Amino acid sequence: MKQPHFNSTILLVAVLVGGCAPADAPSATTAQTQTENSGPWRVVLQRDIEQPMRVAAFLDASFGLTGGSADVGRAHVTTDGGQTWTLAERSEGCLFGLDIVDSQVVWQCALGPVGVSTNGGRTWQAVTEYGNCRQMSFLDGQIGWIATRDRLGATKDGGQTWSDVPLPEDVENILATSLRTPTAGYLVDNTGVMHATQDGGQSWFPHPLGLDLEGILIPGRDTPSAAVRFADADHGLVAIHLTGGLSSRVVALRTTDGGQTWAQEEVMEAPLLVALYLSHDGSLLTIADHTESRVIVLRHME
Repeated sequence: MKQPHFNSTILLVAVLVGGCAPADAPSATTAQTQTENSGPWRVVLQRDIEQPMRVAAFLDASFGLTGGSADVGRAHVTTDGGQTWTLAERSEGCLFGLDIVDSQVVWQCALGPVGVSTNGGRTWQAVTEYGNCRQMSFLDGQIGWIATRDRLGATKDGGQTWSDVPLPEDVENILATSLRTPTAGYLVDNTGVMHATQDGGQSWFPHPLGLDLEGILIPGRDTPSAAVRFADADHGLVAIHLTGGLSSRVVALRTTDGGQTWAQEEVMEAPLLVALYLSHDGSLLTIADHTESRVIVLRHME
């Protein structure tokens, strides 16, 4: 097969943002120009962010969190759609991932210990580390999955202990993971394949997303460039960032048959450096724009 030709500038920029160096942040103002998007996804919130920010997650149009690089990148919380932000107490710095279970239980994935909050992100409790994690998916304050680039872990005791989950064959770069039940879960790799398990990772079933990746790169950064959620065994959604040449966009892929077939939806053109988060019900997609320090939240309208 002909090898894709990737844009070297994109690769260089992606490498440079993988570390934990602090960056200057712009002023916190509401974005004046709404981001252009097409298809069934509509922008419901767009804010420029003052605090250091490279990951963001929203439960709804009001409640959300951000996290940034280095120690100054501790979690910030909003309950008014980003009009005001509160610095969380005892949050780790250098955040790579967030997962909002509900309005009270929130998890954070950091360079240091994993953290959990049971009061809506205002204060955090550190639990056991799990390597340089970048993805997490929790059912509640006790049961969840966590992932590094090439390792998947599970906990049943709120992160006090972790057990390794066997990976699908040939998976070397985990982009997204999601746990639907204590034993049923999903992960997306950088080859454009969604893998599903019903037995806690003892067996996996690959489901290609049907993406044409000729000349296209799915960025494999330390922050999430993809997100996956399933409502039940049949109905699922994958959001993924694709770059190639001068093109950079976010697309969504939807299945109603457990991943056997996928329908693609264009979400929006995107900057080169973004992190993605899907709410647990799959209705809201949060895009953290590293370049402009901007949070964009889109809702699926159909």
